[in-house]
Amino acid sequence: MIGVLEVVTEMPKLFFDFLPRDWGEHILPLWPNLKETSDIYTLKNERNKLVCGGIVFKESLPTPSSIEKTFISSVDKNWYYLGYIYTDTAYRNQGLASKWLHEVMNLDKNVSYWLTTEEQALSDFYLKNGFQLYRHDTENTETLFIFDRQ
Repeated sequence: MIGVLEVVTEMPKLFFDFLPRDWGEHILPLWPNLKETSDIYTLKNERNKLVCGGIVFKESLPTPSSIEKTFISSVDKNWYYLGYIYTDTAYRNQGLASKWLHEVMNLDKNVSYWLTTEEQALSDFYLKNGFQLYRHDTENTETLFIFDRQ
């Protein structure tokens, strides 16, 4: 059984070591500038092993792409960016990322959420979890999804 959502913002190395190596190496040097306005949430299994997690960026993004910059400049309310969402390969297709998304988004129901992905295969997953396709950038193969609580 997978446990409850846990905040590990104060222990980022635990999460960064869990991520695919290139992801961890990308976010680690940027974290000192992001940690005051971001939170890391994880799910662990019954043996206390991290199996799923991600970061909620409340203000700044690590390295925003052009599609992300365009979105940020076009909104006038609270939008949190969900990034670095990852599930251990041995635990995929068990609904853990869906559980993570829904638990995180239920922490503050006055906020709307958005994310981007370069993996077309994840589009159905995000649509199934209540996100709407906002924009697809064919040049950079990046897709932006929003979850708006109007």
